[in-house]
Amino acid sequence: MRGLYYLTLSVTIISLLINLAEITPMKNRGSTMTLIGLFYVFGELLCCLIAYLTTDNLNFTTGNWRGLLIFSSFLALISFVLLLFWLDESPRFDIIKGNYKKAFKIIDKMFSINFREV
Repeated sequence: MRGLYYLTLSVTIISLLINLAEITPMKNRGSTMTLIGLFYVFGELLCCLIAYLTTDNLNFTTGNWRGLLIFSSFLALISFVLLLFWLDESPRFDIIKGNYKKAFKIIDKMFSINFREV
């Protein structure tokens, strides 16, 4: 199961990066892909730091693996809660629900962020 998980994870990450590279404009593609690569590296380094601080050694019978799991999950939980308040619903969802004013307000916001005019 572990091998199947890592195979699935590697295929998913590669396909996501390829799709992102396809839809990113040419002038922003290099910086976008570099930033995503840096985020992966810093995330892995942060996980290594948390593992170093929470476990005595990598022996899961004596190390504090529960602390490692809690601290790692805590960072993801903070990100999730912050994004709940920062991100808007998709305009498509609002149109389906009948919130046309809210949908067009979000579309106007998207245009202004991307320096475009409606």
